[in-house]
Amino acid sequence: MDTDTADKDKIIDCPQCRIKNPIESDICYNCGASLHEIPVKKTSRPWLPVIVCILFILSALYFYYRSNPSIPPPSKTQASSTDKPSSTRPQARISEKASSVKPVTGSEFDAGQISIPTGLLRIKDIAGNVISEITVPVVGGGWVALPTRISLGGSNWVLQMSSGNQLEIEGGLINDLDQISLWRIREDLSIGSPDLYPWSADKPLTWQALSSQDPPEP
Repeated sequence: MDTDTADKDKIIDCPQCRIKNPIESDICYNCGASLHEIPVKKTSRPWLPVIVCILFILSALYFYYRSNPSIPPPSKTQASSTDKPSSTRPQARISEKASSVKPVTGSEFDAGQISIPTGLLRIKDIAGNVISEITVPVVGGGWVALPTRISLGGSNWVLQMSSGNQLEIEGGLINDLDQISLWRIREDLSIGSPDLYPWSADKPLTWQALSSQDPPEP
């Protein structure tokens, strides 16, 4: 009895494959597992499924809002107010005074009752090259009209008056249905001139050069 007990004390069971090994062995001769180290139990992670679920919900919400934007695209209108080409300055607007004044009649102009100042409008491209020069009348305190085709490619616009003053054009008005556009100097400046005739997007504009005998351009 004592002999059997002594023999059992000299034997150790492998915790992995349950094969009996001599007590002095460090590893199991069958599977190679350590015989004298207590196996560490695997710890469970109950929070892992929760994190996976949250990530799935966030991904679903992201793709839903991305494929269903709530802001509709802006609609296009026929008439638009715009800065001069290649310019980032604020847009010029027609003042209330300019939209409610009495227009200058042809008889008043022919009789010399109205003096309209003129200036040389010089338009340069982004490289500083002059692409257009034209003499234009100034009305409404600082408004000039010209064919839109003349302004294409312009980056720097300067209006030089007969007095020698040089004024920069800041913004303008363009009608998509018209070939004529209106442009204005800085709003904080003003030139003594006849008031501007009320402008409407529904009425076509015409333009005629001061130094040309050609018919008015539509």
